[in-house]
Amino acid sequence: MTFQLTEYIKKQIAIAAEEKPDEEVCGVIVNGKIIKLHNLHSDKANHYQIDISKLTTIPDAVYHSHCHDHQSSHFSIDDIESCKSIPEKIPFVLYHTSFKEWDLYDPISPNPFPLTNNKDFKKLDAYIGWRFLWGRSDCFALVKSYFQGILAIDIGDFRRPEFDGFPVPEWLVPWDAIAHGFCEIPRGTSVQKHDIIQIALRGGKQPNHIAVITNAERMEMLHILGFDYPSAIATYGKEWQRRTTKIFRHQQLVDL
Repeated sequence: MTFQLTEYIKKQIAIAAEEKPDEEVCGVIVNGKIIKLHNLHSDKANHYQIDISKLTTIPDAVYHSHCHDHQSSHFSIDDIESCKSIPEKIPFVLYHTSFKEWDLYDPISPNPFPLTNNKDFKKLDAYIGWRFLWGRSDCFALVKSYFQGILAIDIGDFRRPEFDGFPVPEWLVPWDAIAHGFCEIPRGTSVQKHDIIQIALRGGKQPNHIAVITNAERMEMLHILGFDYPSAIATYGKEWQRRTTKIFRHQQLVDL
C-alpha cells in the first residue's frame, strides 16, 4: 500500500518539531501515528541519526525536521541516499519548521516528487518538466524512473558522489548495465524505443550523462541536463550522436 501523508500525520510531526525548534527531531510513522525517537547525532541542530533496528514492527515511514533558514525544505543528497540504503525501503518525510513546508520521498516509487506531481507514471508526460536535484531527479534517476514506471523494469541504482557543480566524468561508472539485464548495441545500429544512451557532454570516451530514446522514428530522447534545465524531450541529432559513448538495450526489449 502506498504511504499517504495525511493532515493528521502532518499535525503530529509539526507539534513534535516545534517543541524543539532549535534541533532536528525525528521518528517513525506506524499506522497513521508518529513514534518519537531520540536524535543520536552529536550535532542535532543540523543533522539527525536514528536507530530503527530495535523496533518490533517495520515503520510505514521515517520523519525528521529541518529548523534553520539556511536549510532546504527539500531532502539533502545525504537524506536521499539514506532513504535508498534502508533495507526496508520505506518513505522519508521532511518538515521545515521555519518555512512550514513538507517533502516526501519514496525510494520504491518512480515519482520523486509525490507531493507535487500527481500524473500517471505509466505515461511519458509524467517524466517531463522535472526540476534537477542531484541523486533524486538527476539524469540517471529520470531514466531509472522511466523504466520502472513505464516498463516495470528495475535498472538498479548507485550512490552518487558529491556534486561540485559538474559531475566528474566517471560518476556513472558504478552503474553496470550488463549486470542489470542490458546488452550493448554496436555503433551504427539503428536505435530503438527505450534504448539507453550514454553521452560524454564534453567529448571523450567517459560518459557523464544518460538519456532514453522515447520515439525512434522521430529520433527523440528524454533527458535532464542539469540545474538550469527541466527534464524534456529532445531530438537525438548529430551532435548528441557524436557525443554518444555507448547504447544499451534491455534484453526484454531486444526482439520487440
